[in-house]
Amino acid sequence: MAADLALTKEELRRLILDAGAVAVGFAQAAPVSAEFDNAFSRWLAEGNAATMHWLGNHRQLRSDPRLLLEGARTIISIAFPYFQPQRRRASLPQISMYAYGRDYHKVIPKLLRPVCRQIAALTGGSTRICVDSAPVAERYWAMRAGIGRRGQNGSVIIDGYGSFVFLAEILTSLEIEPDAPSTRHCSGCGRCRAACPGHAIGDYSLIRPQRCLSYLTIEHDAAIPLEQESMDALASPAGRNTLYGCDICQSVCPHNAHLFSRETAPDIPPDLLPRQPLMLTLGRDKAAGLSDEEWTAFTAGSAMRRAPAAMLHASALRLSKKDNTSYK
Repeated sequence: MAADLALTKEELRRLILDAGAVAVGFAQAAPVSAEFDNAFSRWLAEGNAATMHWLGNHRQLRSDPRLLLEGARTIISIAFPYFQPQRRRASLPQISMYAYGRDYHKVIPKLLRPVCRQIAALTGGSTRICVDSAPVAERYWAMRAGIGRRGQNGSVIIDGYGSFVFLAEILTSLEIEPDAPSTRHCSGCGRCRAACPGHAIGDYSLIRPQRCLSYLTIEHDAAIPLEQESMDALASPAGRNTLYGCDICQSVCPHNAHLFSRETAPDIPPDLLPRQPLMLTLGRDKAAGLSDEEWTAFTAGSAMRRAPAAMLHASALRLSKKDNTSYK
């Protein structure tokens, strides 16, 4: 950062950490590497986006984030924690921890806007906040900014914290000295691959969505019939206990073990804590009895809104069946 600016790089990093982040890194705004861009193209061509067709949109923007903010010179990669100090009992239908609180798409920009106002006031620099709200290759930029390593399950692992994080970016016109990129990967113990109910985790962090419980209970277009491998994943013991999302591959990761062993989890932004008691106690019978309108009310303000109420209702009915092995 230029010497005449009234905000140093470390002061800016501290502002973001004080907003609730657990890691902050800086990378030069530039096109993604040809290696990454080509690998992503192959991944799409092989059908790995499944019904998530939007992943193939705006390829030029995804390849060059400078197009998202005029004059962008720096990408600030940020990780916010969401590991929950109170969690649903294992006997209850599982809901991914990321959805317990208010929708992170709204919570994290709210936390970062005061930082951006400070940047504007002290330096005159322009900014843009991205939290799954623009076609940014967030895991790529997290590695380029040096905030974590890539796990076999595709998650970014933050050293000293783990992988239960939301990734966000601030694009800025400020020219800030980049941090050293991370070239490390996880230890490769294979626990996530072994524990995955649908055997969705392949080599080189390649995830096959059609076998992933998170994809199947959040993203899959219900109008498209399930393939056999998808039905097999849902028929697994974990699948028969999954309502929305899946945390299994992260829960068995050694990098997250300290989170489960601590008496109290590290602080997370208050708005990411459970919005209502029912988020921790909703059982099969109660879930199956909710109407679409009641599902809409239950998920109000939550990231669970990503799944239509009818889809959540259908999932709850599936879990309530004694013999829930048919998913057509």
